[in-house]
Amino acid sequence: MTAEQREQLIADREQLTEALENIETALLGNIQEFRPDDDTLNTEAAVQTYLMLREARERGKDRHEERDKVLREHQHRIENALGAFMQRNTSSGLNTKYGTVFTAHQSTARVADKNAFLSYLQESDAWHMATIGANKKEVADHLDKNEGQLPPGVDWSSRVVVQIRRK
Repeated sequence: MTAEQREQLIADREQLTEALENIETALLGNIQEFRPDDDTLNTEAAVQTYLMLREARERGKDRHEERDKVLREHQHRIENALGAFMQRNTSSGLNTKYGTVFTAHQSTARVADKNAFLSYLQESDAWHMATIGANKKEVADHLDKNEGQLPPGVDWSSRVVVQIRRK
């Protein structure tokens, strides 16, 4: 495939994507405006419209995620091929006219034995090695049991959200 053919296919794809988006818009129709200050809100229409929009978003998301998964798999295979090539040739990088390939070290650290790690932190005074967060459920239980008093050093916020579930 030539560069010109590739560019034409990309342009064609953009036109098809725009056409599909226009079809989706037509299927959704004119979306009624729902306002928070409407005392005569048609709740049936609001819920129906909300669910229709959620389904439209899910269709688009599912298509995108499936295609993205395929593309990521291709990229992963290319990374593996390039990595093996560089390893066979004892190279830490490659320069091509399209881009540079290089290796980088990535590390992760996770706690495999919480008690052993906490003991080490206490004995060695190595608290800088840890991150600490508040457990939302436990803090909520603490609030209930302690007349709304928070544990020292913890902030709490709570809000009411509207959710809609399909029947």
